[in-house]
Amino acid sequence: MPVGDIVEEIFLIPHVPYKILTELEEKWKTGKVDSVVVFEKLEELHDKNKIPSGWMQMGVDNEEGLEQREEESEEAEENIARQTGEGKEDKEEDGEGDGEESE
Repeated sequence: MPVGDIVEEIFLIPHVPYKILTELEEKWKTGKVDSVVVFEKLEELHDKNKIPSGWMQMGVDNEEGLEQREEESEEAEENIARQTGEGKEDKEEDGEGDGEESE
């Protein structure tokens, strides 16, 4: 986290509306409000200097990291499927994978 974000966070600690944030999180987790509403409320609090910029950026960074891990996982699964599929094709071409005996 950049130094400026740390200073801002320290400065804003007494102003952070922890009760509002806790209630908002509970409503989101129970499905009473959706992610768009939560984000709008967070933006509003940020605009009023109630929550630090670093917190907003950390949320973005976490989301981007999650998306990257999901993409890497999908690519790994595709590679495994491709390798497994190629291995079966190679055996069939050799006459070993079709269950029939060759003469």
